[in-house]
Amino acid sequence: MVMDLYFFHFRMKVNIACSSPDLFLMRLRKEFLKTGWIFNLRTLNYAITFITTKLNIHTITSSFLHQNSSSSSSSNNDNIHVVEIPFCRSEHGLPPGVENLDVVPYHLLPNFLHASLSLKPSFTNLFSRLVSEQLGGHPPFCVIADMFFPWCVDVARHYGVFSSIFCSGGGFGFACYHSLWLNLPHRSVDSDQIITLPDFPEASTTIHITQMSDYLREADGKNKVSEFNRKALAEWSKADGILFNTVEDLDRTGGIRVAVGHEDLMAKIELVMNETKKGKAMRRKAWEMKKMIDNAMKDEDVWKGSSVKAMDEFLNCVHVGN
Repeated sequence: MVMDLYFFHFRMKVNIACSSPDLFLMRLRKEFLKTGWIFNLRTLNYAITFITTKLNIHTITSSFLHQNSSSSSSSNNDNIHVVEIPFCRSEHGLPPGVENLDVVPYHLLPNFLHASLSLKPSFTNLFSRLVSEQLGGHPPFCVIADMFFPWCVDVARHYGVFSSIFCSGGGFGFACYHSLWLNLPHRSVDSDQIITLPDFPEASTTIHITQMSDYLREADGKNKVSEFNRKALAEWSKADGILFNTVEDLDRTGGIRVAVGHEDLMAKIELVMNETKKGKAMRRKAWEMKKMIDNAMKDEDVWKGSSVKAMDEFLNCVHVGN
């Protein structure tokens, strides 16, 4: 399902002038490709360069071929470029075929996260070469990087380019994620308590320790995953903005959050699908949310959805920043 794009802007700054309408996208997950904002950029005649590892190239090219075949738009792939970045899995203890978060075995996630840090030197060299050889010395219009590549911000800043971090979920959820990993508040509570976030009190009545991932519950601030997340999240504030893949109207107050354990998941599904009053109400609410998401993507003469407005705001901020 294509969700809305919501843009959060940190600050404006004076950058080197740039006339090239190119965007460099550093990707790590399939969510990067499932968002409507990339397709919107194509229709606005922005040239997009994906920088990714070898095994992800086919996924990217096939994704845009599918979008073209299923869309009535006349846009094509002429403004889409895919560039390979070197990546040696074996140096990080990763088996063949593991170059994407979607296929990383649970026990190898720490290795994979730290392996992403090793891409910075190659990205820096590649960025410099692309600017010199393909863009005639002009920096790209913008750099958008997956949340696990915050070091891309440093490279973009060196060239005076506007940079943004891409998060695959909503603003409220990632604000919780940010606070949980930086503060590790679960270390001071019992296993049956609500977690208090010291820098995000609005969420402190909605998070129970049992809702946290195993990696987060095991985090002590010193293990590999803790070190990576705390270092990466601290870098987010250096970016010029953050892109959230969400629906703005659903994300204003964090939406509705309900704890569902593995043991009663089937019971919840049966409740939604049955013909009881509550089941019908839940399906009606789901339909209303679907309509809200569809409306967010509309781009008509008399109506622009929140996703389209957010994209306009994002591009305007990039223009001013550059």
